[in-house]
Amino acid sequence: MAESILNTLNPLSWISNKKLIDDNADEAIKFKVIHTNWYWRCLRRNFHFYKTYFCRVHPKCKEIKAVHNYTDINSITIVDDNNIILE
Repeated sequence: MAESILNTLNPLSWISNKKLIDDNADEAIKFKVIHTNWYWRCLRRNFHFYKTYFCRVHPKCKEIKAVHNYTDINSITIVDDNNIILE
């Protein structure tokens, strides 16, 4: 909620060239996740996994927050049934 408000109030967000995802695209495998970064900020995101890359998508505005090639991943650790770590 706070992130949505801050994004709305940010004047740079009105003029930026945001890339939006098409949720109707069938080729992606999609997961709803809580993305926790290195300083423990918990962000609700959708991860869309494609053949050669995956992307992090904001669930409400459909903005692509990041795109990662699988070749850029050093390791994947499966912690338990609900948690994974991508490095």
